[in-house]
Amino acid sequence: MRKTGLAVFAALIGIASHPADAQLYQAQLLGSNVVPANSTTASGFVNVLVTGNGQFAQFDISYAGFSSNLRSGIVTCCALPGVQSTTTVFSLEVVNGLTSGSFTRSFDLSLSSTYGTRFTAGHPLNTAQARFLDGLNSGQVFVTLNTLGSVEVIRGNLNAVPELNAVPEPASWAMLIAGFGLVGAALRRRRVAIA
Repeated sequence: MRKTGLAVFAALIGIASHPADAQLYQAQLLGSNVVPANSTTASGFVNVLVTGNGQFAQFDISYAGFSSNLRSGIVTCCALPGVQSTTTVFSLEVVNGLTSGSFTRSFDLSLSSTYGTRFTAGHPLNTAQARFLDGLNSGQVFVTLNTLGSVEVIRGNLNAVPELNAVPEPASWAMLIAGFGLVGAALRRRRVAIA
């Protein structure tokens, strides 16, 4: 019985040593977010999930309402909202010819081929990765979609989504269960000592 209890406790501690490392960022894409603002009726939404301690990023993008076909999508860094950013981090390689739709792009942030040459110019790869992640965490990374000739452009800056209803980390569960076990053991020994 004691061996089973110890095995369960060891498993819980093992699970607790692997905390979740994913961070979600979101942006609403609007013409009013472009510098200078435009009056397009197109809009979109972006979810970016960064995992692997900042090694991988997945962009899930949906858009609608363009009056002409989508031509390009880019991710730029590092400028505050309301300031024009011209440094392209990477291209989203959109499917041309659509006025509405959705697509997903995944990037390995540890590869130099992920980044645009202007973003990495004169910097080692780990600096480019750190600049991009710092920009994400400070709300200075933008996603921009535009149509042929940049007639219609929508843009949004990515902001971290707070974990309001987060599931407790495995470490929290392990501590809770271990605490109950210790309290139970203490109560059991106390009863034996009193009797």
